[in-house]
Amino acid sequence: MFIKVKVVPNSRKKAIIKKTEDSFELKIKEKPIMGRANIAATEVLADYFKVLKSKIKLVRGHHKKNKVFEIKE
Repeated sequence: MFIKVKVVPNSRKKAIIKKTEDSFELKIKEKPIMGRANIAATEVLADYFKVLKSKIKLVRGHHKKNKVFEIKE
């Protein structure tokens, strides 16, 4: 399954907002430095979908706010 995620780094709290069936907005506390925001986004998505972090892969948007993740079940 592929999902589109808009990541908002440097937020006050972590939150995940479902926009459509395959589109989410993700607020995380980490800053986008040295891949920390991508790691935090992966952790939040793993908790939300109740899968291991190793089942989630960042496919597109490594250095952008709009990203595409692949979730294997």
